[in-house]
Amino acid sequence: MDLDRFETIVRNPCRTQADIETMRQNALDKGEIECAKIASEVLCARFPKTSKRGGGATPTTARFLDETREFGCGKDAYIWLAARLLAHRSDALDRYLALHQRSDSRSQGCRFARSPLDLFPPGSERRGDSAHYAKLGLGLFADINLSHDHKFRTLIQLSFCAGLEFAEHWDFRVTGATDKLRDHQEAVLFARKLLDGLSRL
Repeated sequence: MDLDRFETIVRNPCRTQADIETMRQNALDKGEIECAKIASEVLCARFPKTSKRGGGATPTTARFLDETREFGCGKDAYIWLAARLLAHRSDALDRYLALHQRSDSRSQGCRFARSPLDLFPPGSERRGDSAHYAKLGLGLFADINLSHDHKFRTLIQLSFCAGLEFAEHWDFRVTGATDKLRDHQEAVLFARKLLDGLSRL
């Protein structure tokens, strides 16, 4: 779509937040990154989000392959997606743990483990406190006290280990997402489109 025409449409004051979010997502789906950026700018200007403190519930839509579900909070959507990503490939957790072992973040604990004690480093106040983790099934546990952006980062890592890709195989859409999460998701999609373009050369 022509950028000027798109901007005129998206800046129409009659457009609701839901309208603009849909237009932004449609632009991303079509690879129209500049249009998606314009929609994001309008969303930020017209519907500014304040940082939530204390873990207020944020409605979230999660999709895994052909199944889409609505959740009352990002934590529940994250747990649902993580469980499906881990179950999709039998060695997904082992691959995730191997990547984690090579990173510099070992001293901070691990997002997924077979024991809740392995989620947090020794001496952590969160260690052994069930308010900080959830059981995923399959004998696995997840660290759940994460920002939406950190949830998304973790799901990206996990989906890599499961052999799946964001947007194509799964999605994590937080209603009223922070700019940081929106920017992160757009960057991942943009990078994928660049790689797709390079692979066709």
